[in-house]
Amino acid sequence: MAKMKVVQVPNPGADIEVVEREIPEPGSGRVRIRIEACGVCHSDVITKESLFPGMSYPRVPGHERAGVIDVVGAGVKDWKKGVQLEFRRGVMDRRSFLTALSQASGCFLSVPAIAKIPSSSRRIWEPDGSGWRARIGVLTPDNDTIPESEFWTMAPDGVSVHAARVRFVDVLRYSDPPGPDDATELLARLPLHSIVFAFTTSSYLLGTTGEQALTTRLEKRSKGIPVLLPCVAAVAAFRALAVRRIALFHPPWFTDDVVQKGSAYFQNQGFEVVHASHLEPAIDPALVAGLGEGRRREITEVNPAEIYEWVRNHAPSNMEGARLGRLLPKTAGGSRIRP
Repeated sequence: MAKMKVVQVPNPGADIEVVEREIPEPGSGRVRIRIEACGVCHSDVITKESLFPGMSYPRVPGHERAGVIDVVGAGVKDWKKGVQLEFRRGVMDRRSFLTALSQASGCFLSVPAIAKIPSSSRRIWEPDGSGWRARIGVLTPDNDTIPESEFWTMAPDGVSVHAARVRFVDVLRYSDPPGPDDATELLARLPLHSIVFAFTTSSYLLGTTGEQALTTRLEKRSKGIPVLLPCVAAVAAFRALAVRRIALFHPPWFTDDVVQKGSAYFQNQGFEVVHASHLEPAIDPALVAGLGEGRRREITEVNPAEIYEWVRNHAPSNMEGARLGRLLPKTAGGSRIRP
């Protein structure tokens, strides 16, 4: 008879082992499933340590299974060979869960404990959201939920975003220690590929020299993980595209002084700033900082049509590239300009 490999617990509390078993045939009213994926979760300690009365051994852990029906037993009408099946949370009640647990053979399941995968889907499991391509840390103000959600919106498949919050007192002191330093150290405990200091205004206020000092300071706490700043990324992007003449468009709560500092920042990087402005009407940044998240978003959200018209009416014809900050679509279809 054909054999299959099984990971089993030979006795209560014993180490797991890989063994071969004969592949069983399904009885009346049952199907046989060729297992293609099986997760082991914390509840499998029940099998490992024999925490339910009457459990027999050896026993196979792992009840989060997915596979394909390869044999249909007598009397089964609603299931056919080749159908993909999976355990799905919320499908099983307590009785069917215990039934599945008692039938833990590695390929032999009770029909009430399984759910059919839609025929249009070729996937028998879903990704857990952890970045397999890259994992990005984000340092964000403690009173703002937007930066990490923007990163999630822009992130391609396989890239995950992990945020740490920095105490926001005011714009001038946001980059001062120990807030971003402590948050960087916490993020560095994760297996990240980079950490982003998500606050453009700090680059404008610090200038290129102060910006580099900030990066160096934070990287002393990041355990070798590179720390990136938005303006540094913008400069790299403009240069990669061979853009020399740029326009800068800012949110309505950017003051005229900050806008001028932004122009100086990019000019010191060798760009010709042909236009720099903030949307009108202006909003007092102190008012924005003092509001709760819901009220702040209500005031600072900008309709996409307003952004389009502002840029269209103010962008000079000799502009080769523009920086608008980041745009966040809101539920109602609008957008928000971020610093």
